[in-house]
Amino acid sequence: MQSRSAPVRRAARDGCAPEEVIHEYLRRVHANLVSESDGHRIEGDGIEIQKVTVHDSIGREVSVIRPGDSLTVRVQYHAARPIASPQFSIAISDPTLGALALASMLVDGEDPGTIYGDGCLECTFPNVPFRPRTYDVVARSVKDSDG
Repeated sequence: MQSRSAPVRRAARDGCAPEEVIHEYLRRVHANLVSESDGHRIEGDGIEIQKVTVHDSIGREVSVIRPGDSLTVRVQYHAARPIASPQFSIAISDPTLGALALASMLVDGEDPGTIYGDGCLECTFPNVPFRPRTYDVVARSVKDSDG
């Protein structure tokens, strides 16, 4: 079984731009989180996630929260074509432990209907009990209803 990081190391060695290496790594981590095959991804002319921000309980964009505070992740995206029933996932993870919290439309079956153009979705994690440290927030569009 090949490690998720092997293609990333190869991309870095082959001189790919840092953002391409990071994108490939995050794509593979997310694929592992939701146990989906690469064939079910929307790429290229599908959905582009443009910005992911974190907000406190009153809606202010923040980079730090206190343990026990609520945390809202806001994902801004652009759909270059109409996409029926895309499914998004948002994970809060520790680089060494993996996903600590995951909200996924793959799990709850919800979807935003057909999207096209610019849009935004939000997910609130109430009373996040994490200890003070740095965590990663990963947002992905996983598949559409044809996938």
